[in-house]
Amino acid sequence: MEKSGSSTGTGTAAVADAKIASIFIYPVKSCRGISVPHAPLTLTGFRWDRQWVVVNEKGRAISQRAEAKLALVEVNMPNEAFSEGGNLPRTPTWVKLTDSLTPPFS
Repeated sequence: MEKSGSSTGTGTAAVADAKIASIFIYPVKSCRGISVPHAPLTLTGFRWDRQWVVVNEKGRAISQRAEAKLALVEVNMPNEAFSEGGNLPRTPTWVKLTDSLTPPFS
């Protein structure tokens, strides 16, 4: 971040210009994030960010801290999901398990 302007000593702070180089969202909490060209904002943050969570057979959330293999779960969302009013199919065909990650988690 580069600062522009200067403090005049009158109690006003310098104005900072910022440029966002990249945006990552994590649609499935604790799984691999994805880089997106834009991410619409909602009242709770970026659209689709941490909207889903992996749970065990008891319905409890599983974190990457407890199951490191969650880092191998890739999420590929269609571009249409980020357009105004875009939705996802009800069947999660956009999540795939990679390498040796196989359910169920303990």
